[in-house]
Amino acid sequence: MGRFTLRAVPLLLILGLPACALGAAPGTDRPDDRVPVQVENRNTHDATIYAYPNAQRVRIGTVGGLDTRMLHAPAPIAGQLRFEIRLLAVGAFLSHTVSVAPGDTVVVTVPADLHRRR
Repeated sequence: MGRFTLRAVPLLLILGLPACALGAAPGTDRPDDRVPVQVENRNTHDATIYAYPNAQRVRIGTVGGLDTRMLHAPAPIAGQLRFEIRLLAVGAFLSHTVSVAPGDTVVVTVPADLHRRR
């Protein structure tokens, strides 16, 4: 079981951290169908988060400015996942690809000054 942290910069940095995995969202039949994604938005702009689980863009949710939310991304077939952060009225930022396995949780941190990094 693992926990990965993505820090949003023009290309997001990925750090692996050991942690307990979080369960699937209520109402899902199979926990392996989704990957828990904790988004910590330290920016004042709202952030819409997209996942690229299998070379296809999937909107997984929005996190308000200065807020933290648990979202869920579709589990990637090949175990590779990438994220896009779109800040309202600012633009989009992409992460590096991260390998995920069943039981992993991904943490995406949106820095306070991301909207200034272009």
